[in-house]
Amino acid sequence: MKIATLWHNPDAGDDGQSEHELKALIEENGFQCRTIDEQDDELRTHLDASDFLVIAGGDGTVRGAVKKLIMPRFDPIPVPLAVLPSGTANNIGTSLHIRGEQEEIIKSWHSASVKPVDVGFVQVGTDTRFFLESSGIGLFPELMNVMKHKEEEENREDRLDDALETLRQLIPSYPAFGCTIRFNDQVLHGRFLMVAVMNMPMFGPNLFMAPDVEPGDGKLNLLLVPETEREHLAGFVAKRLAGIDVPFTGQSYRTDTVTLSWTDAAAHVDDELLPNAKADALTISVKTGLVRFLV
Repeated sequence: MKIATLWHNPDAGDDGQSEHELKALIEENGFQCRTIDEQDDELRTHLDASDFLVIAGGDGTVRGAVKKLIMPRFDPIPVPLAVLPSGTANNIGTSLHIRGEQEEIIKSWHSASVKPVDVGFVQVGTDTRFFLESSGIGLFPELMNVMKHKEEEENREDRLDDALETLRQLIPSYPAFGCTIRFNDQVLHGRFLMVAVMNMPMFGPNLFMAPDVEPGDGKLNLLLVPETEREHLAGFVAKRLAGIDVPFTGQSYRTDTVTLSWTDAAAHVDDELLPNAKADALTISVKTGLVRFLV
């Protein structure tokens, strides 16, 4: 019988499940299950006798577990990760096609494949950050900054719709910023609403911005949204608000390293704002083989 170690964030999403309930559900479906405190800094030591690590929560919970496991030396994670999505956006689970009711997902672990997923790294001066979803500058970190000061709605759907509506309101007046982009022996200059470097097809409030991204191919997707695409971006967000799920079609490139130099725009790494990176430069790269997921 396979042994699962459960890392649970009880504050993620709206289901309010207890650790005891999740442990019982995992065991009822044919696995041994141990639990750990998500604040435990010795997480790796608990995985020595485990077949996989279950992460129950949203994108932030997944990122928190990965951070404890790979930092500070960027070590590969020794066991696969099994995600039980229960957050607001759940972009990681959706990008990896992990869908369905919890019991259905748990049962799938008996025959699941192991999928390698890349990790992006951002060099900010002497500081190194990592991301699973995306890093970038412009409109999306501005949305993050605005949403920090807004009261959360009662449920997941309302929070997502609130973020999308706020983004829709920001697009018409958001000032474009100048940016120089170096990648694949190319240098591009322009004025943009958004520059995003993506490791997964989705980020933010379920924004399907890079339909062709393959998270385990050793490449990142560089997405450019110039100021001339303001109406196109607004239309995409309007469709998303109306429940029409179509991918954004824009100027994109595949690369393993990119350097961004810009002025007058905020930056982010996954769900973290980088306020001190304004008018600075980011060097973004990718490392393969650090994380594996059960899918």
